[in-house]
Amino acid sequence: RRQQLALDLRARELVQANERLRLASLSDGLTGVANRRCFDEGLQREWLRLARGPDRTALLQNDVDATNGLVLLLIDIDAFKAYNDRYGHVAGDECLRRVASAIQGATLRAGDLTARYGGEEFAVLLPDTSLEGGEQVARRVIAHVKALQIAHEDSPVSGEVTVSVGLTHMSAQAPIEPAAFLTLADEALYLAKNRGRNRLMVRLPG
Repeated sequence: RRQQLALDLRARELVQANERLRLASLSDGLTGVANRRCFDEGLQREWLRLARGPDRTALLQNDVDATNGLVLLLIDIDAFKAYNDRYGHVAGDECLRRVASAIQGATLRAGDLTARYGGEEFAVLLPDTSLEGGEQVARRVIAHVKALQIAHEDSPVSGEVTVSVGLTHMSAQAPIEPAAFLTLADEALYLAKNRGRNRLMVRLPG
């Protein structure tokens, strides 16, 4: 019996260790939010779910959110290279951590995914969300980052760190391929940066 208990304990420890390793492989080491791999997997999962349509349970429960579609935000810290050049990489890393936390704080549901997309760029996936709901979250992101009041004397936009946000929305009735979805969000982000930064721009399919 003692041997069996010891084996059971060892098995539980191995399961817990494997789970810790799995979570670590899906997290960004610097900011603590999800990493690019986790984002890619999440986008593929949500796209497949959307393409299949709302499940029978959601329909029976009259879950109107199930037909709202999927929102993607791409978020870029404005003039981050200039920030690093002026304040140094240690301050730059702290800035990334604080901005990541502010972005995550702007999403209100457990199913929303905030990820570091690369460098100073972040991505947010909002399942079961309307275009209007996505715009509300994007504006909260901009406001939350501004509220951090991180000094940025070399910013061409403001004396504080700001972000630009590109948004796209995929409807449940007309899902598009994930690669095209990402391209639309990237185009929207480019527009936001090209039109003065510290703003939201939207690019939709069709």
